[in-house]
Amino acid sequence: MTASEGRLERRYRRLLRCYPRSWREHREEEVVGLLMQQAAAEQRSTVGVRTAIDLIGHGIEARLDTALGWLPGRLREPIATAALIVVAGLSSLLLVGEIIAAHI
Repeated sequence: MTASEGRLERRYRRLLRCYPRSWREHREEEVVGLLMQQAAAEQRSTVGVRTAIDLIGHGIEARLDTALGWLPGRLREPIATAALIVVAGLSSLLLVGEIIAAHI
């Protein structure tokens, strides 16, 4: 393994920390292997932005699924939807605040 491949693998593993430990224990090696194969096929030595966003987003989703796992099924989706709306709203407010601050 070259130095750049080692760095790339470490970056993938760092991104996979977004996933719950139980998920990583079962799937991390397989996912890292697939990501490394894809990077080699595309001759990439860095993690793409889309890949990073995808891994982070799915990792957060997996953590939410784990956290909400104790709730009855009929409550999980409404709570997850409400949480998404709250996070999207806060993100929008922060974005608007940054835009306003940039103009001042």
